[in-house]
Amino acid sequence: MFDLLNFLKVQGVNCCLHGGWGVEALTGVSRPHGDIDLLVPVAERPKATEIFAGNIIKKSKHKIKVRYKDVKVEVSFFERRPDGSLTIDMPFYMIFVPKGYNDEQIGKLGGVEVATASRFILYGEVMLKGQKTTVTQASNVEDASPVATLLNDEEKQWAKKYFPENITLWKALLHRFGLG
Repeated sequence: MFDLLNFLKVQGVNCCLHGGWGVEALTGVSRPHGDIDLLVPVAERPKATEIFAGNIIKKSKHKIKVRYKDVKVEVSFFERRPDGSLTIDMPFYMIFVPKGYNDEQIGKLGGVEVATASRFILYGEVMLKGQKTTVTQASNVEDASPVATLLNDEEKQWAKKYFPENITLWKALLHRFGLG
C-alpha cells in the first residue's frame, strides 16, 4: 500500500485513504482488507485514469476500480466547492461535508504517517451507509465500533444531519449547485 501511495505522489496525484485502511490509520484497529480505497480530487480524475489505463477493471461515474501490483484499488472522487465544502458521489448516496469538517487527517499504519479522509467522512461511510441502502457490507459492521470512537455525541448528531443522503437526481442537482 505504501508503494501505491508513493507512486501516486510521484505521479502528482493527490490522494488520501478512506474505507477500511482509513479507519485503521485513525483508530489503530486492524482487520483484513480486501482492497485499498482512495479519495482523489475530481479535477485529477483524468490523470488518475491515465496512470492506471492498462489496469482498469471497471470505470463508472463514481469511481474507477483498478489493479495495482495484484491489489484491488477503488479510487473515488470528491469535489471541493468554492465555499470549502466537499461532496463525494456514491452509487446510492452522496456525502456532503461542510467546510471545517472535511480536511484530510494524518493517521498511522505500521508507524508510518498516511493521509486519510476526515473522521467525519469515515464516520459517514461506515456508520450511516446502511441506513439508506439495502446492503451493509460486513466490513462496515466490523469497523463500526472503532469508528464510533472518532466523534463525540454532538459531532455524531451533526453527522446524521449531513450524510449520507439518498442520491436522487434532484438532490444531486441541488448539491451540485450548492443549494442542498
